[in-house]
Amino acid sequence: MGTLLQAIRWTTNLGYQKIIFESNCKMIVDNITSATIVIFDFHVSMSKCRELLLKFSNSRVSFVRRQANNVAYTLAKTLMFNVWNQSFDYTIGI
Repeated sequence: MGTLLQAIRWTTNLGYQKIIFESNCKMIVDNITSATIVIFDFHVSMSKCRELLLKFSNSRVSFVRRQANNVAYTLAKTLMFNVWNQSFDYTIGI
């Protein structure tokens, strides 16, 4: 949950308006996209995520299985060990 919140804060600070957040944690995606927050332990983080998502003109949070998103998983795993401040402005066509 903390990683999604950090990603939302980071992209908000960068000034992006159209963004898709993907997660391989279905429970978090379901809680963010549902009308109510199901798990109380995440209430504060979920509320903060929802509040920040409203700042984007167009955003989406979606579930993607780790197996289907191996590039992002490998990148995230690598970035945990290499802290850097870089953004990439490109879209991958599917």
